[in-house]
Amino acid sequence: MRWIPTRYALPVALLLVLGLASCSPSYRGEVSLDEVTIENGLYQGTYWITHHAGSSEQRRESGGVWMRLEDGRYQIEGEQPLLPPAGSGNYRIEGHTLVLEDTAMHTADFDWTLILHGRFDIEIGDRGWIRLVQDDPEHGRRHELELRRQD
Repeated sequence: MRWIPTRYALPVALLLVLGLASCSPSYRGEVSLDEVTIENGLYQGTYWITHHAGSSEQRRESGGVWMRLEDGRYQIEGEQPLLPPAGSGNYRIEGHTLVLEDTAMHTADFDWTLILHGRFDIEIGDRGWIRLVQDDPEHGRRHELELRRQD
């Protein structure tokens, strides 16, 4: 086995670092290094809510969900009532964060802090897969959605 002479070690190391730094995720052009892009369409998948997140009383519920994203507007509905509560409104993307602004009319017979609203971290995968995560320490909850584009 031959070693690289010491005088070449720094240039080789720099080339290696630059080569690795120039790599970007291969998400069919849906992700850039600056901002995530989510395609318009109907997404379907699973919603999880973790109550008392991080405590010994932690409890998790899940249910089917669909979400339509169309030109800065969204609509979401769960297969089970209030899991999550149905909602709609505006959305925007800030870097790798999806910001939901719920503007829907809601009844007064449930805890409105369960409404999906605010900032969600975005993960993008291939074939229209997205994952949204929101930690809500104020209410001891964590919201997660794992969705796949349907149309």
